[in-house]
Amino acid sequence: MTRFLALTGLLLAALNTAASSLQEQVDAYVAQSRQAQGIAVALLTPEELTRAVSGQAGPNGVVSEDTLFEIGSVTKVLTGLLLAQLSDDGVVSLDTTLGDLMPEPWALDPAVAAIRLQELATHTSGLPRLPNNPSMLWRQIARPADPYAGLSNEDIFAAVADLAAEDVSTRGEFAYSNLGPALLGRLLEVAAGEPYETLLEERVLAPLGLDQTTFTDRVLDDPGLARPHRENLRPARHWRLDAYNPAGGLSADLEDMITLLQAAMAAEPGSPLAASMAMHWAAESGEQASGLGWAISERDGERMIWHNGRTGGYYAFIGVLPDSGRGLVMLSNTSHAGDGFAFSLLRGDDSPPAPERNWFLLGLTLVLVPLAPMMVFGLRSQARATLEGAAKKPVDRFHFAGTMIETTFVLALIWKLGVWNVVPLAYWWAGLIATLGLLVLALLLVPRLPWWQPASRSRFALRWAGVGFTMVLMLWALLLL
Repeated sequence: MTRFLALTGLLLAALNTAASSLQEQVDAYVAQSRQAQGIAVALLTPEELTRAVSGQAGPNGVVSEDTLFEIGSVTKVLTGLLLAQLSDDGVVSLDTTLGDLMPEPWALDPAVAAIRLQELATHTSGLPRLPNNPSMLWRQIARPADPYAGLSNEDIFAAVADLAAEDVSTRGEFAYSNLGPALLGRLLEVAAGEPYETLLEERVLAPLGLDQTTFTDRVLDDPGLARPHRENLRPARHWRLDAYNPAGGLSADLEDMITLLQAAMAAEPGSPLAASMAMHWAAESGEQASGLGWAISERDGERMIWHNGRTGGYYAFIGVLPDSGRGLVMLSNTSHAGDGFAFSLLRGDDSPPAPERNWFLLGLTLVLVPLAPMMVFGLRSQARATLEGAAKKPVDRFHFAGTMIETTFVLALIWKLGVWNVVPLAYWWAGLIATLGLLVLALLLVPRLPWWQPASRSRFALRWAGVGFTMVLMLWALLLL
């Protein structure tokens, strides 16, 4: 009896140590490495299921197991499962082609029409990552913080109908695409006669018991949805995927993701879930393969089935090591490169990898913040020289207004893009205070300056165009970036 109690005590101690170790790593990831504002993780091993949460879900709340996160491209896993389910039900087959399902009035090039649904799910269709048309390019430039909002099924169908044979010449090779899975979801709704969103809820989410998993646009006002953040920990915007919902439009909490993970690890052979996780394409080298929505790769000689997701303000990961019986889900309300940490936890590494740093943005942060007060200081010096008659290039009030707009743009840009998870945010505030202080001194000289200096019409027009363009950039950085 004494020996049994001792063994029980050792087992409990080991389990507590494992749970403590996961929590410590997650806490360090948030507080010390400053990789995420908030994070929720679950690690499933043959011995136990361990959960760990850390950080802030929003201004007034901490992350919990019930916090909702956008899961981004992890949605592709469920879209792949929907394809497997509808194939099992006889609605479509993996070999159904785009030409079989493309609705009128869109006509496809024969090379595009021959692409199979399976190829859309495995990223081997040859379709580009996103449509290569002016409309999509403009969206990425004009509204990078929410690039998919407002896109319709017709936009997807039209983009595919515009493709020629040479546009899909890489068919059969792996090329990650958001357009492919989005098209897959919309063609499945054509085949089944129901919206993709309804199909996914009825055929996938409900049977799996994923009661809290839903499309992000339906929970934007839900207080349980974590506030999104950029990689630099500054607030970001939610992504509304709309027609691209099949490629990344879902949000979920940790408990639902655990349910999905457990179902994946216990999938019965021959079931749609097992079929979606099976290898449907493999590179000749054998180093890379794809399931229906799943990535399959070899790491340290062990097969890993996984997928990640990243939107403008979130990161998500789900992965399984079938041979060792380990699985992991990771959710964060910070858009960042989290794969290294996720892989480390999944494999059970003793120490996580060092945080990835963007040295270009670090340098940009260190340079642009002091540039703003230097611009104002230079303007003040030019204004004094103008009033004293010693300026080589006299300035005026118009020049002063243009410099102020440029300075605002610089500060707004670096506020949005600066690496504030590395550089203390006080550095930006110091730059702002210095800029404002020098601005007050410069403003004392403005009433004595002329509205504009004499100049030719062409030179005057160029100055107006330059100020107008800078103002557009300033508004873009403040409102759209």
